[in-house]
Amino acid sequence: MNRLFIIYLILIIPAINVFGQKNRYFVQFKDKKHTSYSLNNPGQFLSDRAIERRNRFGIEYDSLDLPVSNAYIDSLHKENIHVFYTSKWLNGAIIQVEENVAEALSLKNYVDTVVFAAPGFRLTTSQNTYPFDENPVNVDNSNNLSQANQNNLINYNKESIEQRGNGILIAVFDGGFKNVNQITAFDHLYGSNKLIDQFDFIENEINPYHHNNDHGTKVLSLISAFSPGIYLGLAYDAEICLYVTEDYPFSNEYRIEEYYWVIAAERADSVGVDIINSSLGYNTFEDATMDYEITDIGQNISISSMGAKIAVEKGIFTVISAGNSGNSSSWPYTAFPADTDGALTVGAVNNTGNKSGFSSIGYPEQEYIKPDISTPGSQVVVINSSGNVITSNGTSFSAPIATGIAALTLETFPELTPSQLKTAFHESGSQAEIPNRLIGYGIPDLMVMLGEVLSIPEEKKSDIFKLYPNPANPGLLKLKVFNENIHPNVEIKVYNNVGGEIISSALILINGEGIIDLTGVSPGNYVVIVRTNQGDLTGKVILTD
Repeated sequence: MNRLFIIYLILIIPAINVFGQKNRYFVQFKDKKHTSYSLNNPGQFLSDRAIERRNRFGIEYDSLDLPVSNAYIDSLHKENIHVFYTSKWLNGAIIQVEENVAEALSLKNYVDTVVFAAPGFRLTTSQNTYPFDENPVNVDNSNNLSQANQNNLINYNKESIEQRGNGILIAVFDGGFKNVNQITAFDHLYGSNKLIDQFDFIENEINPYHHNNDHGTKVLSLISAFSPGIYLGLAYDAEICLYVTEDYPFSNEYRIEEYYWVIAAERADSVGVDIINSSLGYNTFEDATMDYEITDIGQNISISSMGAKIAVEKGIFTVISAGNSGNSSSWPYTAFPADTDGALTVGAVNNTGNKSGFSSIGYPEQEYIKPDISTPGSQVVVINSSGNVITSNGTSFSAPIATGIAALTLETFPELTPSQLKTAFHESGSQAEIPNRLIGYGIPDLMVMLGEVLSIPEEKKSDIFKLYPNPANPGLLKLKVFNENIHPNVEIKVYNNVGGEIISSALILINGEGIIDLTGVSPGNYVVIVRTNQGDLTGKVILTD
């Protein structure tokens, strides 16, 4: 078993000053002088699994990997200041003190700035405040809801693939995982030791299940739930870390949550995760002085976007929901950290494959397309904290579907860097040839991602072809083949899901491309066979209303 070594300072020295209102602040240090750690010995601050990921991708260690200066933390202790968390990427610490203490601290010669992050006393000095409930919660699908449509849209058929996310470690950032430890669909995470780490950053608490909020429970079900015959997550065999970084209710926003996001990402990095899933976003706050401007999008200005960028640079594939402000007149765009270039930003489509109205769109001034791709986000079938199979709406549920696809793909091709995996998502998308700022490169095709079609790896392109857009409305379907030895004269056959032939026609390819006329064909799933001088090429297409 990999040795888990997390440099993560959560100290238990009680604060004594009891006068005045205590608030939460981020203390940023000027440098990392007087550190006892060395980049030549990464085992001091990273797990074996994290080191292996860095080695696999050829990522060098840098100053961001070094924990904050021990001397500066000791200086805070001497001021009788309780340090709750430290951030090596942002080079600072989260504290909870009175305003006058924060002002005095800002004058210290080792302190760069002291930033007001949130009002009030929220963090606890004990990490065992909330007991763990153990009564089992059974899964109930009395409404007979089916995952078939959301699976069909991404071309997922559990019977046709072997991948289940084995060997992949996923960190899920959210606002609460109520009853996950009791719902029987998640029993395998505990019985098979697949839950690697868990923490509630909101209250400095080891129990992430106590919040009266099951947003994270629903998100996790799309990745990890395993209830055969009732409900299956896309990557239920993956290992999981659960981190609460979002305070509840979601409307009660302060920048402290962005700091928690970054600190959780650092912890995920140290543990050695392969994927971060975040269904969270930030733009405006209860304190208007913390608000971001629309022109900040894509500028790597927000705290969470800086953290997401670094996470990607450390080799973590980072999946972020686009946001649900698509109908807003003031801010219809993706928020933060969904603007991060290297991250995979995921929008939402409905059950016909069209953009969900609420799904946030890309900011037109960005140099790159956001969202990157879109997956089902309307009437998505999930499991709630009562164990009931229900439907929910939001890009919050689009992101974990993309995370599931990423986990299955990394299980197949573990050598893919975050950049390469993101490109594979783009190239497999239903709008790969014509991306836009509504649904990005379109809906990813899982079978494409697993190497049946397109770009993984490059040497497999010779006998591969692509059908797009997919899903498509009945009409004209585009075909592209990548084998230059295929003769332009091909035969097209289209079969329905019971094997009936509905189209048989000749087609002449021009530069490897052609058009298949599906006008008048009823919505449904179809098999397309392209008969060539090099053999048959077989693919699937989904037609929607």
